[in-house]
Amino acid sequence: MDSMNCFTENFFSFARMLGSKFGGGCLSGPSGSAAASSGLPYAGENYLLLRPNATVFEAEQLLGFFTARDLPFVAPELPETPTRIIGALEAKGVMPVSVYTAMTISLSGEYRPEPLLEQVRGNPEKWGRTVWEGFGGETETPKDYLSLADHLASQSSNALFLLKNENDALSCGMLHSTKNSCGLYYFATPPAFRRQGYARRLMGGLVGEAAKLCGEMLLLATPDGLPFYLDFGFKALAEITVRSNSTDL
Repeated sequence: MDSMNCFTENFFSFARMLGSKFGGGCLSGPSGSAAASSGLPYAGENYLLLRPNATVFEAEQLLGFFTARDLPFVAPELPETPTRIIGALEAKGVMPVSVYTAMTISLSGEYRPEPLLEQVRGNPEKWGRTVWEGFGGETETPKDYLSLADHLASQSSNALFLLKNENDALSCGMLHSTKNSCGLYYFATPPAFRRQGYARRLMGGLVGEAAKLCGEMLLLATPDGLPFYLDFGFKALAEITVRSNSTDL
């Protein structure tokens, strides 16, 4: 399986895992397309993923999954998405909001253990708070977001990590694994700990952990994160137009 197919496989698996959360849901279409919702009112926790062979009818039915729940969502435009599907999305107000980059890094060689890296086992509350702060949450972490952290920690396909010193959670990330792939999600550093080398140390630890699982690690980079990943050694696979029914991602 080539890297782009591994990326797509992992992203679909990740989204369906979110949809298995209590209060969430997942609807699959005949083409294998999916609407997957964590049930939380944050666009980045709800995904519409359409296969290239999806029909317009199928896309509209999957859109209805979110409309019925009054939820914001994101719809990454995967490679080879046909114009008929793009037109159907835009007709329903699902418009481009950004361009992200699908990326990969080869996991060959030996990796030094990172002494500050800790895999989260049991109570993931600190991990959830770190993600919330790292993604720009300015209020106290909502209870529903901590419930998402509980769900993520309970799934055997996930491994949650923190970079920690004695008192502080400095940076965080999650590996989501399938038979053929390992994807990085929720990679974030709270503002107080940025530009101090912690994200790079965390990434060094994570590639070592991912190397135990498969031969490459995949991720979807935001425009802000892209320079960091390129500098670390990731390679771009494809630009992904991200569509949404919301401007607040």
